[in-house]
Amino acid sequence: MSRRTRVAALVWTGALLFGVLHFAIQPTVRYAYLYGGVLFHGYSMLAPVLLPLGLVAAARLSAQRWAPVLAMLVIVLTGVVGGQIARAGFALLQPVSVIEAEIAKDPRSPIAVGHAIAEKNRSESRTASTLSPFLSLIPALAIVAVDARRRPVWATLAYALTGFVTMGARLASQPAFVPLVPGVGATLLALAITAVVAVLSGVGIRWISDALAGAAPVLRADPGDHVEVSHGMASRWRRSKSAISSS
Repeated sequence: MSRRTRVAALVWTGALLFGVLHFAIQPTVRYAYLYGGVLFHGYSMLAPVLLPLGLVAAARLSAQRWAPVLAMLVIVLTGVVGGQIARAGFALLQPVSVIEAEIAKDPRSPIAVGHAIAEKNRSESRTASTLSPFLSLIPALAIVAVDARRRPVWATLAYALTGFVTMGARLASQPAFVPLVPGVGATLLALAITAVVAVLSGVGIRWISDALAGAAPVLRADPGDHVEVSHGMASRWRRSKSAISSS
């Protein structure tokens, strides 16, 4: 397997992992709408536990500084294309909606809350909704700026803090969430929780990426890059160096 193929596989795997974990924390947006306060930032507080894993690990295992941004581009572009296909399918098939009956059964169900949010956000400008997916590139760029290959814990923290700002601004700009924007005290508390969670998660992500490096070869960095790695990863790097050079 060529080096480029390995890098592409790691980027793709990081994107898939991010997508699965992102889906798992989507209910936090519903809690933000239902309860507000500190939970308005529930997504940002929980995101550092799961989401940086695929991005930071992709950078460290591929030895490519820009791997997190490439992974996020895969996610954003596939999401945009998937959305266009879904809209075209609904327009073509024109299915009969039964959502009113489901909402009547439980007004606080995920379906009901999601429908209420969508209805209130209909007044949002088309430009804002179109550009929204690309905001996720900002935290990925923060990982690149810090260089996750050398500083996985700091990269996780950078992802968390930039994600806190971008997600908070995104929700605060949506009509459904404008009345729920918390005060300074709740926001600072949520920010402090996010930072602590990010540091602890960063330590875990560093350990996981080291463990993965021990199970598979780690690609060399590009010429001219000076990458510092942990002792476990460095050991595996040295053992796999000759095999990688010959590929």
